Amino acid sequence: MMAMTTITLSISTEMKKEMETFKIVNWSEVARIAFQRKLEDLKFLQDFTADSEITLEDAERIGKEISHNQASRQINSLPNREIRERDRFFGILGENSDEWDEIEKKIYDGR
Repeated sequence: MMAMTTITLSISTEMKKEMETFKIVNWSEVARIAFQRKLEDLKFLQDFTADSEITLEDAERIGKEISHNQASRQINSLPNREIRERDRFFGILGENSDEWDEIEKKIYDGR
């Protein structure tokens, strides 16, 4: 098992109250997933720009534009409004249903 450390985040009181209404959600796991995805994105951009004249900021901007366009296409193609809302809520686009199932288990089961 990987060694864990603790971090503290500041969020608005309103957000905290809203999060508390969803007691079934493992918010630490949601944050871990978001952090891991951001790290993976940044590492990719860093590698992408290592031997390039493009700056990290340029690559990140281009990546965000591409991600936004892909997200819009995927969200609009999903047939079920509940799926779209769930994915929007968690910031997960559901590209792969197996991936979503795995994430959902971690969030709700605390695994």
